[in-house]
Amino acid sequence: MGQITQGLAGFDCSTICAGGVRRVWITNADDVDSYTFGVDGEVTAIVMVVGPPAGVFYELEFKVNTKQFQQAVNMNEDGCGATVTQTLTGIASCYDQSKRTSIIEMAKQSCCGIVVIHQENSGFVGVWGFVEDLYARLGPGTATDTGANLSDPNQVTIELVCTTTLDGLLTEFTPGTGGIPV
Repeated sequence: MGQITQGLAGFDCSTICAGGVRRVWITNADDVDSYTFGVDGEVTAIVMVVGPPAGVFYELEFKVNTKQFQQAVNMNEDGCGATVTQTLTGIASCYDQSKRTSIIEMAKQSCCGIVVIHQENSGFVGVWGFVEDLYARLGPGTATDTGANLSDPNQVTIELVCTTTLDGLLTEFTPGTGGIPV
């Protein structure tokens, strides 16, 4: 049986958190050796696979104020089961060969899975897509757009999606001095 804890009991209406995502890093799920969890379930360390090629997280660079993370908890009709849908979208300027290569690499890795770390403008750093066999993947919202007019932006929208269980809910990442393995 579950237990309801204090959760939002300390909610302060005067606290305002900035919206948006500041930075995004991804890695191949099979490049992660293990995760270390703290007492509250936060991820305190990510150990990467060693040896050539060694696993690392790569930063995705998007235009300022175009990155957004959304997470929805979907309860079953009887209230006895739940899934979580996570979506991160970001826009990069100017479609070119390097962006084409990145999209192809993310699409090919989607079958094996992608793990995502993102830093929000509020300062929160979270990891998601880390539950075995329920990893993130390139989403159907990934698209290029040349625009119609000379003044329209030429851009690429990248969408990462994960459908997972409650265990895969966005989890705080507190790596301490070790930082993000890049």
